[in-house]
Amino acid sequence: MTKGYSAPEVERVYSRVQQLCGQVEDASQVFPALYGLCFFYLARGECQTAQQIGQQALSLARQVQMPDFMLLAHTILGVTSFYCGAFATALEHLE
Repeated sequence: MTKGYSAPEVERVYSRVQQLCGQVEDASQVFPALYGLCFFYLARGECQTAQQIGQQALSLARQVQMPDFMLLAHTILGVTSFYCGAFATALEHLE
């Protein structure tokens, strides 16, 4: 938190969390890791990677059919689309 979203330590921590969560198959634990990784890549200007992670989050949310995860996944994709210049796509997700 003290170094900001784009610090290399952030990627290592969230990647490790995602890896560990994959072993327990608990969506409630995986989702925060995807959220953090997405904003890490967005802060570094890696829009395509951030959007790929956003798509993973949306896929996971659809799989577990949890409304709060659906909301977060669409928020992730809306924000990343906005900052990547895909305004029509951002509007779709944010609506």
